[in-house]
Amino acid sequence: MFSILEENASEVLTVIVSDRVTGEDFEQVLLPAIDAKLKDHASIELLFDIEDSCQGFSLTSVWMDALLALFHAGDVSRVAILVDSPGLKLLAQAQALFMPWPVAIYPRHRKGDARKWLGLTAA
Repeated sequence: MFSILEENASEVLTVIVSDRVTGEDFEQVLLPAIDAKLKDHASIELLFDIEDSCQGFSLTSVWMDALLALFHAGDVSRVAILVDSPGLKLLAQAQALFMPWPVAIYPRHRKGDARKWLGLTAA
């Protein structure tokens, strides 16, 4: 499941990832949030915070992630991922190989470093 946090007029879209992610999460939550953010910014940055409660991603959601990279390649300038689970970290590293933008992966306790990499305050 995706939950969106706003970053006060920033070009960064923060996405909290929990439970099991499905294709519907992309269609109903993430893509509309990206489109809304792009109305105010020429390009955006994404911060994915994958909580320990995340149980993985459906095959459809992995496909939707690939389509996101294809259709929004010029709209996203960089992506930071916070993840602790070794399996989900491996999945993030594999997905990052196919993304058209820079991806940085951090353990969740280094959220401040991820935010700095995206040009935000380290809160």
